[in-house]
Amino acid sequence: MKLKLFTIFVLSLVLIQTSRAQKTVLTYNLGHYSSIHAISASSNGKYIVSGGGDEIILWNMHTGQKIKSFHESGIITSVLFSPDNKYIISANQNSYIIKIRNIETGESDIFLSSKGHSSYITSLAYSLDSKYIISGSNDGTIKLWNLRGGLLKTFRGHTRRVNSVSFSPDGNYIISGSADGTIKLWDVQTGEEIRTLTGYKGRISSVSFSPNGKYIVSLGDVRRYSSKHRDKI
Repeated sequence: MKLKLFTIFVLSLVLIQTSRAQKTVLTYNLGHYSSIHAISASSNGKYIVSGGGDEIILWNMHTGQKIKSFHESGIITSVLFSPDNKYIISANQNSYIIKIRNIETGESDIFLSSKGHSSYITSLAYSLDSKYIISGSNDGTIKLWNLRGGLLKTFRGHTRRVNSVSFSPDGNYIISGSADGTIKLWDVQTGEEIRTLTGYKGRISSVSFSPNGKYIVSLGDVRRYSSKHRDKI
C-alpha cells in the first residue's frame, strides 16, 4: 500500500492510502484543539506525529488512534522523527531549545545553550546517519548540532526568518529557504555558502532535496533547481 497524500486541517488530519485494489481514508481527529503547524510520518510506516498549539500528538498511522501526547510551553513550530524512528524532536515559539523525546518513554533531553539562537526555532532536520541536527530560526541563522547539544557551526547569510532547512541524502550539504525569498545551499564541513538561488516574489515556505540529492524542490513560487550548481530548470 502506497502513501499518497496528507491533508492538514485545523482540528484533524486526513491520511489517504491507495493501492491498485483499494482506497482507504483515515481521519485523525479529536486530538488537537487549535491549528496544526507541523507534521511528520515515521519511515517505518507505523506512526504520525503532529504539532498543534502547545501539544504534540503521536498517532497510529493504520488506525488513526491517538497513542500519547506531550505538552510544550508554546506553539509548536517543528516536529519530526529521527531516522531510526526512536525519537521525536521538536521546537516551539516560546523557547530557544530543541527537545528530543524517546517515543517509548516520553523522556526528553533538552538542548539549552547561551550560544544558540537569539529567537525561536522555526525548522528542524536530522541527518540520515542520525549524528546531527540542523535548526533554522526566526533570527535568520541556521545552526548545526550534535546529539549531545553541542553547537558545531552557525550558517549566516539570510536577511529574514529561515522557514525551512534540510540535509542532502549524503549529509554533505544543507539547503535553507527563507522569508527573504532566497534558497541557499551550504557546505556542512566548511560552513560556507555555495550558492544563493533568487528570483522569487515572496517567501520560501519549504525546501527539500530529492532522494538522489540531485535536485532541490521548494514550496512557494514552485521551481526546481539542480544542486550541482546548474541553472534553474
